[in-house]
Amino acid sequence: MKKRRIATMLLLSGIMLITTVYVHLALKEKVELEKKGFEVNTLVSVGIIGQEPVVLTSFGQSADVALLKVLFEKEKVNFRYDPYVNAENLLDIKTIIAVVGASVKGLSSSGVKPEEELQRVDDMLLYANEYDLTLISVFRGGEFKKGDLTSKLISKVLSSADILIVVNEKEEVRNSIETMNTNDSYVIYVPSIPKAVKVIEGLVVD
Repeated sequence: MKKRRIATMLLLSGIMLITTVYVHLALKEKVELEKKGFEVNTLVSVGIIGQEPVVLTSFGQSADVALLKVLFEKEKVNFRYDPYVNAENLLDIKTIIAVVGASVKGLSSSGVKPEEELQRVDDMLLYANEYDLTLISVFRGGEFKKGDLTSKLISKVLSSADILIVVNEKEEVRNSIETMNTNDSYVIYVPSIPKAVKVIEGLVVD
């Protein structure tokens, strides 16, 4: 897990505070902030951790990446779209935004085997770590089982991503993610995909 310091502005109880935090804040710290009525996306919305050029890709080939693409275009986010991008095509990239979620239909239609997708993800994570790329991952939600492809992908991004944004999840799914989060990676929960896009916009600068 890369430690990346960011200048962050905290807005709490109407008082603006300026501090420096690590992106991989422990989940329990996030929960404590929420208990105080703190909007977690406020924590990251002005924090600079990513730079352009940006590539939007899929880890698992679910249709969720296409939805994020549409919202990015609507919000005029500057990005390159490539759901199949591999490590060899990241030479000009500084930030990876990966939508996590396995789809049998998506993999089948693209002619990609599950083991090939896992290898592509491993190669990208290794490249991102070696060349200090920012990795922002998004999990739209849905149930998954221990050992299935989605579970494996979530586990991989928890060990390597700068942040995992989870959209509108049930308590049992949150508990599963928290159990998997052995590295205390920075995980935040948002109520909708548009909210996730707003968070991402605040994380990336040109």
